[in-house]
Amino acid sequence: MLRRLNGHLKWKLFYRITFVSIIPIVVFGFFLYRYLQDQTNDKYNDYTQRLVQQITSNLDSNMQELDKIITPVYYSDELTDLLMGTGKFDYFSNYKLLTGVFYNSIYSRNSIYDLELFNLQGDRVIAVNGSLTTGKEAEEEWFRDTLAQKGERHIFLERVAREGREDFVVSMSRAIYDLNAFTIIGVIRVNENQREIKQNLLDVQMDYDSDVAVLTDGGELVYSSNSELVDSRSLDGLMEDVAGATGSVSDNRAMLNGSPYLLAMRESPYSGFKVVLLTPESEVLKESDRVKNYFSYFLVIYLLTTLGIALGLAHHISKPIVQIRGKMKSVEQENFDVRAEVRGTDEIAQLSKGFNQMVKQIDSLIHEKYAMKLHKREAELKVLQNQINPHFLNNSLSSIIGLLQSGGAPQSGANDAAIRMIASLSHIFRYNLDTHEQTVRLADELGNAKHYLALQQIRFDDRLDCRFEIEEGCLDCEALKMSLQPLIENAIIHGVEPKRGTGEVLIYARKRDSFLIVGIADNGAGMAEERLAEINELLQTGAEEQRSLADREAGVFNVNARVQLLYGDEYGLSLRSNEETGEGVVAELQLPFKPSRSVSASPTRQH
Repeated sequence: MLRRLNGHLKWKLFYRITFVSIIPIVVFGFFLYRYLQDQTNDKYNDYTQRLVQQITSNLDSNMQELDKIITPVYYSDELTDLLMGTGKFDYFSNYKLLTGVFYNSIYSRNSIYDLELFNLQGDRVIAVNGSLTTGKEAEEEWFRDTLAQKGERHIFLERVAREGREDFVVSMSRAIYDLNAFTIIGVIRVNENQREIKQNLLDVQMDYDSDVAVLTDGGELVYSSNSELVDSRSLDGLMEDVAGATGSVSDNRAMLNGSPYLLAMRESPYSGFKVVLLTPESEVLKESDRVKNYFSYFLVIYLLTTLGIALGLAHHISKPIVQIRGKMKSVEQENFDVRAEVRGTDEIAQLSKGFNQMVKQIDSLIHEKYAMKLHKREAELKVLQNQINPHFLNNSLSSIIGLLQSGGAPQSGANDAAIRMIASLSHIFRYNLDTHEQTVRLADELGNAKHYLALQQIRFDDRLDCRFEIEEGCLDCEALKMSLQPLIENAIIHGVEPKRGTGEVLIYARKRDSFLIVGIADNGAGMAEERLAEINELLQTGAEEQRSLADREAGVFNVNARVQLLYGDEYGLSLRSNEETGEGVVAELQLPFKPSRSVSASPTRQH
């Protein structure tokens, strides 16, 4: 089935039009999708760079605000005197003054958890909302790290307990120097509530459903917008991914809670904290998936439209060609009346016009050839018919001369016999000279045969016995003119004449299926079966070169040729041995059983 479709012009055109139409859009769609994918990645990269920069900026601003709380008292003489313990009166005065400053700093910002001042031994000198300390702050890691910073800011994450609960605070501490001796005399620390950081950090616009995590430079979790996603238990794995993370989306991926996330990181130059942006990969790819779905819908619609257009074009182009092909098949069946109806001025229309002209010329040539063939057949029939006359005329005249030269008296009847022969001969020639028709009624042909037999009976001096057996309905059938006389002559000359004693010739006509069978049987010398088979083969094949070798049976071949020229090869003559008498030959003429169109001038009476 597929091979048959592939061989059809319509489907060939359909495949090619579809291929030419779809391949460009598929290639274009591929590059368009790649371009949109790159655009999506660039958009996300820009988004992450902007967002982490904004969050980092907010974080730095928050740390700078903490620094502003420390800075006003950092360089005050009262702070130095208080830590140095210079004068009792001055100590209380300075304590009171600094405590007021600390209170003002705390209550000006809700996010400040507490503010503390420690001496070099780690004892807390001033504490506003201060939580309970261990009393051994000098031994704490944060205290030692602050001293090691030598006056630089030290920002860290600390766990504190207050009112029965544990909180995390972001602390900033600095070592305090005696500016005269340039030695460390204490430490100041401000703590900010971790829960208050969210308000400052996340005051940004997010285009994606992203989460933010803030880590210290040591890897401690300062803040997480999604505690279920990022907590202290997932920090180890997250830190490995953050270690090489940048703002690019293409290379930074992490698996969190079994789902892929894209990472972007920026480190604060002020605090050293790392701001990590985590965006679900599905969120980033959502836009590209949407574009891909839109393009898929477009491609399906385009494909269906293209298939419909391609099928329509293929049908439109192939329809006239298929029509011409159908007309050609009719011409192959010898139907030359067909014409292709294709209108237009294109190449197919020109092909249709050329086809019609060709069929018209072929039809004209065939009719001309057919007419020439008919004329040739008529000419051949006349030639064959004329070939009979010399043989018959020679035999008849010889018999008449023989009668007239017999020397008998008039009473002997020789003259009467000669007169009857001349009358019969005159009838036969008059019958033969009427050449306006090739066929006659069988009754007329039998009448002519009877005149011929009358001549032969006189010639053989009553040694010839003739009989007719004609079935009812056969007399009015069509028969070939002058077809029986040569066969009767052949039976007499080659059958009866060589035989001693009385010869017999039987002429019969009967219907067999759709054929008229006219036979001439004799009881003469007969013929060998091999010779009969040879002659029948020659009659069927019609080999001209073999006919020239059979001069003895010239009349048989002439009659057979005339019948086949007029009616066709399925009709004609055949010879066989006479099985009824056991001797002689039967010549049967097979003609179509149909009524004759000829009208007999004088009906011949059957004897």
